[in-house]
Amino acid sequence: MKTSSDIIKSLVQLNEDIAELKFHSFNKYDAIQDRLEMDDTLEDLVEKALQLRAQYKLPFWDAFNACTFDTAFSKYHFLKHVRFHNTINQTFIIRRTEVSQFLDALPEDKYLVINSNITMTNGHRKHLPLLDFHIPVGKENEDLCKAILVELGLKGFLLNSGKSYHFYGKELVDHEQMQTILHFALLFSPIVDKSWIAHQLIEGSCNLRVTKKYSRLPCLVMEV
Repeated sequence: MKTSSDIIKSLVQLNEDIAELKFHSFNKYDAIQDRLEMDDTLEDLVEKALQLRAQYKLPFWDAFNACTFDTAFSKYHFLKHVRFHNTINQTFIIRRTEVSQFLDALPEDKYLVINSNITMTNGHRKHLPLLDFHIPVGKENEDLCKAILVELGLKGFLLNSGKSYHFYGKELVDHEQMQTILHFALLFSPIVDKSWIAHQLIEGSCNLRVTKKYSRLPCLVMEV
């Protein structure tokens, strides 16, 4: 079965004008429960959010924010954690001729993402359309993801990421087109991960995990 690495190699072959790809590793961070100064109200809030997430398969921050409704707080220090944005630890610029070797040599315990911002042979920059879904794995949900991608006018590869789905587009786009894709994809939240989109807009480019999580690599489900 084709993995995320295989799809990236295929995309490099499909787009002959690609000169370089960019990959990042990110700093590790603790769960909010371990970062926050917790009082009884926040402990109750986090517990309710975790229950809501488990019941409806929602992203944690969607569940957390919903649980703040009609709640009295003595202070709002937790809001800075809602807007927490992780920072890049290391960046790898890989020439097209070295992409296969780079991906094949990745250690199993390495957490790495591909970045959408691509350098072309003419020196211009383009983006590889990427999307992160937040919908449980299942045949009906795969069909829904496909329908959303068609509605967004995207062609490419849908991958099972372990607990949901990733998408890699075939056709490179410019920065404005990438922003437009994200803006319209946001309307399909929480099927598409809203928090993921927010962080990509902050970065000005998109990132998707290439390496293992949940003890498995992202694997191809279908071509759209």
